[in-house]
Amino acid sequence: MADTYLKLHDGFPEHRKVVAVGGDAAWLHVCALAYASRNLSDGIVPEGMVSRLSDRKQPARLAAKLVQAGLWHKQGHDCERCAQPGAGEYVIHDYLVHQRSAEKVEELKAKRAASGSQGGQRKAANSRARAKPKPKQTTSNLLDGSYDAAVAKSYPDTEEVLRTSRTEEPLRGSRAETDVPPSAGAAAPRAALAPVAPATTDELIADWLDHVPKRPPGQVIGQVGKSVKTMLGEGIDPADVRRGIAAWSSKGLHPSVLPSVVNEVMNAGVARAAPSTDRRQQATDDMFAGALARAAAREEQLNDPDRSRDVVPIRPGLLPAAAHGQVHPGRVV
Repeated sequence: MADTYLKLHDGFPEHRKVVAVGGDAAWLHVCALAYASRNLSDGIVPEGMVSRLSDRKQPARLAAKLVQAGLWHKQGHDCERCAQPGAGEYVIHDYLVHQRSAEKVEELKAKRAASGSQGGQRKAANSRARAKPKPKQTTSNLLDGSYDAAVAKSYPDTEEVLRTSRTEEPLRGSRAETDVPPSAGAAAPRAALAPVAPATTDELIADWLDHVPKRPPGQVIGQVGKSVKTMLGEGIDPADVRRGIAAWSSKGLHPSVLPSVVNEVMNAGVARAAPSTDRRQQATDDMFAGALARAAAREEQLNDPDRSRDVVPIRPGLLPAAAHGQVHPGRVV
């Protein structure tokens, strides 16, 4: 059974032939149109179907009205636009003028089936591609080319693209991986690369684009280029900028944080001045300093004969061991 639809003009109820046959016969005509479309009969309606298409008591009389009005034809009619029905059949007038033929419906079904098959194949291919885990991009595998090999192994279709879009050399002018700080994702030490002249903004952007799987949107490239140009204008070492771009790219961060990543990379080797003490240590130091100050004050009182009678005896447990030696031995009890 074909999945088809009727085309019925919105002026159908006011058509002179429809008005002439009446509502019951008009409804029989609509039901006959649906039957012919559903069964791909090109407008042929068997006489035996008339009683099933109408629930009125005398459906044959309604069919006769349709024939008389010219909405249907019987065998032997003289309408040049309509085919001749067989014995015991009707043909709907101008059916193929307004509705699809059986041949047209089959052609549309074949096109839809082919289109659905192609769409299903693309969907299945995309699902398989998404199911494959993508290799993790790090600075180390960008520098030694192992990222390309991993992508080509997981996605064989991209091997030719990788071969033509990337060079086998590491980032031009990059430092040795031993110089790359751990925060940039460096792995085992590798041989140092020969130093080159300072790179320009265009060269740094080109190096970055050579080592990404797909070309980023133009807006992203523009933001990165603007940040790189600004940093080079501030006198930042191009090698540090290049390493920062590699680290930033491996983390998949927003272009606005590129300067922060460059700062992290180029200052990773500088030891940060950690606080000498925490809060607890500071409290302990304050306690010792206070005890030593009190001990010094008591020592001064002991050395002053006029104030020695006001000295309060000190228990050893109230002062740290370092402070005991500063208290006059004769006054410790």
